[in-house]
Amino acid sequence: MEKFIRPAAIDGQITAPPSKSDMLRAVAAAYLTHAECEILRPSDCDDALAALNIVKTLGADVERTSERIRFAPGNRQPGSVLDCGESGLCIRMFPSIAALSGAATTLTGRGSLLKRPIAMIEQPLRDLNVACETTNGLPPVSIRGQLHAGITTIDASTTSQFLTGLLMALPLCDGDSEIIVTNLASKPYIEMTLQLLRAFGITIEHDALTRFRIPGRQRYRATSYQVEGDWSGAAFPLVAGAIAGRASVANLRQDSCQADKAILNALRAAGALVQIAEDVVTVSKGDLTAFEFDATDCPDIFPPLVALATYCQGKTVIHGAQRLQVKESDRGLALLQEFTKMGGRVTLHEKRIEIYGNPLDGGMVDSHNDHRIAMACAVAALGSNRGVRIQQAECVAKSYPDFFQDFGMLTSNQPQFAP
Repeated sequence: MEKFIRPAAIDGQITAPPSKSDMLRAVAAAYLTHAECEILRPSDCDDALAALNIVKTLGADVERTSERIRFAPGNRQPGSVLDCGESGLCIRMFPSIAALSGAATTLTGRGSLLKRPIAMIEQPLRDLNVACETTNGLPPVSIRGQLHAGITTIDASTTSQFLTGLLMALPLCDGDSEIIVTNLASKPYIEMTLQLLRAFGITIEHDALTRFRIPGRQRYRATSYQVEGDWSGAAFPLVAGAIAGRASVANLRQDSCQADKAILNALRAAGALVQIAEDVVTVSKGDLTAFEFDATDCPDIFPPLVALATYCQGKTVIHGAQRLQVKESDRGLALLQEFTKMGGRVTLHEKRIEIYGNPLDGGMVDSHNDHRIAMACAVAALGSNRGVRIQQAECVAKSYPDFFQDFGMLTSNQPQFAP
């Protein structure tokens, strides 16, 4: 499916979509209660649906409406194959959780997920009594044996997602555990995990996120959990406001642990006008100038930051590009290729991206089947000379199914399907 985005001024308000990261963690926690509980304001993005299918395969009963999801223990025999779709978090978080049963299980997926590294889970799971085999360091992954309490070390330089899975599973083991973490990437995501665990009654101690002490024999408390608004998705309309007029996004918690809340710091550094009133953030166009920003802990906002920098006078430098290679696409290379097609001036280095402010012409771009590339190109199109046609635009459903509908609410010239 193609989308054509015309140049347009924007002015309006939308509601942030539910956070994909919070939703997936909440689904896992709700399953681990083994009791009746519910999730409010759930996400219906593709990754969330994959997580729901996983817990159903593991035996939970799930009843879903647009406003809530109810979970209850099921009487079905758990399945032996867990389909993670294209969700990196699912395939790294659920092996530890599935290993609580001791049953032989295979976790697999499709598309770009089959090229995303998962070798980091092998040795820690073996340390905790689980036989684990990946496919040359990639999915599918097979596990066998019941997760036991113990001590292990995790290299979290590539991702913190596997650490999230262990932090969720080990409190249910029959004994205390300790995890030593080196080179932790994306620290705010682990803070999000700990925050959610507290909401479900789980206690974990840590030393500055480098050593975790996990009491065993805990129980997840059945609760009614409300999913936060998504700062990752909201980053795109907020940047659109900075580029092309004014955009307000509601349902954004100011006390959120989400890493991508850092988009506000980048917008201010670029000269955009930022106003906050309770859970509503409004960004308006200002005199945009080049900025320098470290996105190592929040790599998912690289794409909207590149779109923003394109309209800033001077050379912008965004650090942390080494985190971009193993996303839904090789995201640094995708940003270089597609923004160059639109007339941008972008250079990619091993650990940074440099963007020179330059009016965009527009044209045809490829999303690389990457939701964040598609959304970044749509935002950049607003200030272009002749608009942008985005191929494989339907990939936004991975995290933000209503993106183009919401985007249209902000513009006077509605985005529409390509003829």
